[in-house]
Parts: sequence; C-alpha cells; structure tokens
Amino acid sequence: MPKKNNYINLLLAALLCAVMPVLAQEPEKETTTPVTASPAPFRAPFTEKSGLPAAPSQKLAFFGPLSGENGELGEKLKRGAAAAIKAFNDAHGSDITLLEYDTSPTGVSSGVLLAAAAIDSNVIAGIGPVTADGLTEYISGANTFRLPVISPTVLFQEDIPGNRYFFRNNLAPEDEGRRLAFYAVKKLGKKKLAVIRNDTVFSSRAAAGFTAGALEAGGSVEKEVLTVPGQYDLKEQMLALGGVDPHVVKDLTDTDKLNLDAVAARFVAHVRAFIPAGKGATKVIVLNFTNTGTGGAELREEVDHGAFFAKKLSFGLAKAKDIEMIEMTKVYAFLKAAAGGSAEGKLLAACAELQADFAVTGSVSLLAPGSFKAEVKVINSSGETVSEISFPFLVSVVPQGNRFGIDAFYVSQDTADSDNIVSHLAFFGLKSVYLGIGKWADDKFLAQSASRMEGAAFTTAFFAGSEDPAAVSFASLYRSMYFEEPEELAGFGYEAAGLILSGLEQGVITREGMTNFLVSLNGYSGLNGSITFSGGRFVKSPRILTIRRGTVSESTE
Repeated sequence: MPKKNNYINLLLAALLCAVMPVLAQEPEKETTTPVTASPAPFRAPFTEKSGLPAAPSQKLAFFGPLSGENGELGEKLKRGAAAAIKAFNDAHGSDITLLEYDTSPTGVSSGVLLAAAAIDSNVIAGIGPVTADGLTEYISGANTFRLPVISPTVLFQEDIPGNRYFFRNNLAPEDEGRRLAFYAVKKLGKKKLAVIRNDTVFSSRAAAGFTAGALEAGGSVEKEVLTVPGQYDLKEQMLALGGVDPHVVKDLTDTDKLNLDAVAARFVAHVRAFIPAGKGATKVIVLNFTNTGTGGAELREEVDHGAFFAKKLSFGLAKAKDIEMIEMTKVYAFLKAAAGGSAEGKLLAACAELQADFAVTGSVSLLAPGSFKAEVKVINSSGETVSEISFPFLVSVVPQGNRFGIDAFYVSQDTADSDNIVSHLAFFGLKSVYLGIGKWADDKFLAQSASRMEGAAFTTAFFAGSEDPAAVSFASLYRSMYFEEPEELAGFGYEAAGLILSGLEQGVITREGMTNFLVSLNGYSGLNGSITFSGGRFVKSPRILTIRRGTVSESTE
C-alpha cells in the first residue's frame, strides 16, 4: 500500500460511510492484559532488544501538511516519527509502517482523513495535526472512531468534555513560564522581573505561569506590558517598563554640547588674554582638570567634563600663532617619573624640564544634579598664579534606562516578535538578562541578536546539542537518515511515535488497549526527560538553554 494516501473526496466520503456502523459497537476487547495501572518507569525505547515477542505489523497514521505553505513543518515532524519507527523495527525485527495523510489539499476535511485511517484495522494510532486547522474535527473524529491520536504541537484545552482518545504531547506554556521563573530567581538570583506578552493563548498562559512561579520562588513581577502580534513600534511599552527614549537623550546631549562649547570658548579667551606674547613662541602646558562630585566623590565617566575642558583649551590655545603647546604625553610621562613631593612642586619641575612658560590647570565640581562649577588657573614658571576664574554651568540630567531596576525581562512570545522586542529593550536602555521561549537557538535569530543576547536563557522542548543519552541517540539516527541536524519539530514527531511504539513493545495490539496504555503512562523516558500522563495531558519538564558568546548550551541546573 503506498504511503501517501491522496484519496479524492468521494472515496474518502465513502470510507467515512463505511465505518459509520462501527460507531454503535462496544469498544474493542483487549486480547492481551490491558495496561490499566501506572507501570514502572519505562526504559528509553529502541536502545536494545527487550526480549519481548516482536511487535505485530501494525501501522501508525500521520496527519499533517506535506505540501503547500506548511509543508516543511509537516515534513520535519513526519521525519522524526519515521526515525522512531525505523529504530523500533531494527531493534525488534518488526514491520511497523507509517501512513501519510497530507492535510494540505483544499477541500479535504480532517474528519474525512481520520475516517480514511480508521477504516484500516491495522492502524493502531495516529500522530497529528501539526497546526490548529481543523482541530475540532480531529478531536471529534478521534473520539468517534476510538482512534488514539497524539498531537505533538497543537495547544488545546485538556479538559474537553467527552474526550478520551485525543492526546497532547507538547509543553504546557504555563510549565515553561514557571520553570524559567524558578531558574531566574533561584539560579540567576534575579528577583525583580518584568513580562512582555501578547494576548494569544500561549503567550498569556506562559506569562501567567512565569508570574506564579516567580512569586513561589521568592521573586516578583514588577511590570507587565501587552503587545500585539506583529507590532513593530513598541515605544509605549518600553517607556512603561522604565526605558528612556534615545531620541530624547540625543536632543539633550546635543543641547548640552553646545552649552559646554560656549563655556570652553570663554575659558580659551580668558586664558589667552593672560598669556603675554614674547619675542618667540610662548610654551604652555595644559593638564587635565580634576573632577569631584558632591562630598568629594569621583564623577562617572559620562559627566567627566574636566577632560572635555582640558581638551578644548589645548585645541583653542594651539590655534594662536605665538603659543606652542607642549604635548600632554610628555608632561604626564615626566610627572609619572618624578619623585615624591607636592602636586604644585611637580608641576613647576615639569615646566622647568620642558621649558614651559605657563601651565594651565583647573577643576570641575558637581554642586547639585545638573549644576557644576568649573575653575581654571594659569601659573607661570615661577609658580605664581597669573589668573584664576570660575564659571557655573548647567547640563541636563539625562534619564537613565531601566529606572525601575528590573533584573530580568521575560518575553513570552515567538521568535519573530522576540527579535523586535529584544531590539527595543536594548535601544531603550533596558539592558538586563533576557528570558524567553521557543526558538531562540535559531541560527538566524542569533546572528541578528547575538550582541544583545549574552546571558539570555530560554525554554525548549528539544535541543539537538543535548548530552542526554536519548537525545544523542535520536540526533545520531536522524543525521544518518536525512543528513541534517534534527530540529525541534523532528524531536516532537520522534517522541510522539515513541510513546505509541512503547505501547506495542509492552504487548498492546488494539486501539482501546493503546488508549489505556497512554492514559496510564508514568515515567516514560522521552527526549525531554520523564513523561507522565496527568490532568488530561502528558506532563514533562522543559529544558533550559543559555546563550554565551553567541553559543547555545544546555543549563546544568
């Protein structure tokens, strides 16, 4: 039987009608011992033969797009499932096959595709869908035909009334958020947190889990902002998080530069007036001004106006034809090598050594935020003060980014929006640890955002670079089959198929038996660690990846 079942609608409808009488029958009776209680944790499947009888020649059905816009997504998921089946067949000498039902063609409903699979009594279970298109029909069809179906990717409500046969095996967004919150608070020591989310179900649930997890771990979410999927301009959100508009900062600094230039010009004119012209060029030394804050504290580099004034004085005086400026490097080399003594004594010694006629020095003092006083002093080679003058001046108090002191920002959105959000965070001065979900390990995303993402951490369901034995085994098999690195979707397909195949390994031979097996699963060793069925879904813990120097690695926490 060909693997691709491209049935025309008429034939599919006929198949649907053919199985309708089955609906009135009682559920199939298990011919082997049903798995009704939680079994002991299963070993990782497919690593070696179990010694059990070879599994029968059953079939798995795959429902997903294999062509069209989402064809690549479906293909990756299907390849992962095919890899699991190959490993199982090789280990057990069985002949399990994968039937492919392409959900891309228009006019073919998901219910009809499920009917086509259900009519084949050898189909033990299904995998899919990849997207939420037709989800209601899949859930209804799985329960109508009593065909267990595992969706590795679609997010849906666990407590659907009457649902027994449709399963979800992806990470719950609230689990991802909670796990990352604990990591941020406990491992990284980040307690003041902020959340950027949109109003999609996934983002909202991840944000809720993160907020609850932060509180439970001993931290708190101080700020939360809402964006719209695809939104480009996030200025309003960034300001609400405590960011500063860079355009405002530029306007302020440009205005300050003009004001400081005017003060420096007054200094140059004043000093020039007190340096008499001689027969030859007058040699002058200019030293860097000292900078002191209130109470004598050292000023930050961004308010080091003393260096600015010293540089302007040197340039301004050098323009006069009758003044020769002595290079500052020579002055500081002499002062550094000079023996002990007062600063003034060393300065006079420098003047004598370098044959300078005058020395210009000064200081800048912070009086209050934005208010300064600059003083300049001209000393002759005899140590006499020729002139001394001071000017008060004002500069803008430039607002600093992250004024709320947020330790880490959680971006509970997909990669496309995350890149723009992270860019905005950095642009608005909100430079802190960034936390996220999904595909931050994507090469394209890292290439665009590597400089901003240092120290970032995010959750994922599968990491091809993991050192976990199950992940290493799968990645090696996948590379040998398809000559490429497995992506997250391939891991999803492999794990979903693995759950079903593990049931066959345990002796399950009917759909009802497979359903019983899945709902009683406890401690299955999946690609992402232990998997247990609880609360209407498979529960598993997300992995945490970190970014250091542009390289993604798995956290050992």
